[in-house]
Amino acid sequence: MMIKIWRYEKAPEKYKKLYSDDVDWVAFIPNEVLKEEKGYIPFLEENTPFAWCCVEKFKVKNGEVWFGCHA
Repeated sequence: MMIKIWRYEKAPEKYKKLYSDDVDWVAFIPNEVLKEEKGYIPFLEENTPFAWCCVEKFKVKNGEVWFGCHA
């Protein structure tokens, strides 16, 4: 399974409905990846070059949807 990442504007509507407060990107992380990585995806975490401000996380049926936001 793979992590999928979109610019917010290109993300599936079903994910965009979860959160929309000043979002730059949306990522879907399948449960298999979350389990394998113990829920830690370093390049998508807050205070990294990719996600320099905040990351909001929501559980969905087959994994989690993460939103990269900026202030």
